[in-house]
Amino acid sequence: KIPYYTLLINNMFISAAFKQAIFYSLMLQDWITFNEIKVERKDLLRFYIACAYVFFYSENLEKAMFYTAEIANNLVCEAEDDIFRYEYHYLSALICIYWDEKISEIHRHISKCIELALKLDDKQKIIKAKLLEYMYACHGWRVNKIYTNKPIKLDLEFIKELEKEKYLNNLSYIYTQNIENEVAFLQKVESGK
Repeated sequence: KIPYYTLLINNMFISAAFKQAIFYSLMLQDWITFNEIKVERKDLLRFYIACAYVFFYSENLEKAMFYTAEIANNLVCEAEDDIFRYEYHYLSALICIYWDEKISEIHRHISKCIELALKLDDKQKIIKAKLLEYMYACHGWRVNKIYTNKPIKLDLEFIKELEKEKYLNNLSYIYTQNIENEVAFLQKVESGK
């Protein structure tokens, strides 16, 4: 049953049916917890990953962090868990970017995410992992702050890769928010001085 409901939750997430996805996530979590259901570990990890994404994109960062902790608690030291470890660090980095209280943990998650993406040799995961650095520098693409956390030098090969793979929305944020911005200047512009 868990794989079936995980698929439903993923489908709801993809179609932006967040309220329904949250309902099924919580219902299934309660069912697993209170009935002490034995669930295959990998099915449980897939379920927790789906839930973490649902709650992250529903802007419930605390609940998303709960599910990433559940992912971490169920990882073992097997090479086949690298995909789950990647998802754990990717989700944790995303949450840290948007949850200012967790910012101290971000560099560890981004580094580990990039390392795992390279190890998995998955082109899309490598791009997503490297994008985390730019997302962090640009406050997670939040437009309420036009200056960056820290200017970062643009990797032109990576920029070309983003263009080739049609990450155009991300590129627009990188170009407008982070082209080696002078933070003091942009802070003055933002304040109207």
